[in-house]
Amino acid sequence: MPSGSNTTPVQGNGPAQTYFKQASACNVYDPDMANQLLDDAGVAEKGSDGFRLFDGGSGDTLCFVIGGTAQPGTTSEDTSQEMIKSSAVVGVKGGVQGL
Repeated sequence: MPSGSNTTPVQGNGPAQTYFKQASACNVYDPDMANQLLDDAGVAEKGSDGFRLFDGGSGDTLCFVIGGTAQPGTTSEDTSQEMIKSSAVVGVKGGVQGL
């Protein structure tokens, strides 16, 4: 680091910090609540693999795909994998597809 550089994190109180605090308060990991919301939305039935099925007897799995160009080992790729794992906990299948 250059001489005289500030290596101590600075905590601000501006609009960006206020927004971050408010946004973070909404992002609570609550699988019980997620399960209840999905049940209430009409996707309570699960297949033999544990993933939720669309209502209506189609047999289609409730799923999502994250599209992107994240390289293995990057923060973006790690985030995608965490989203997939946390969604699987409530029976929603996820995947990643390169663009």
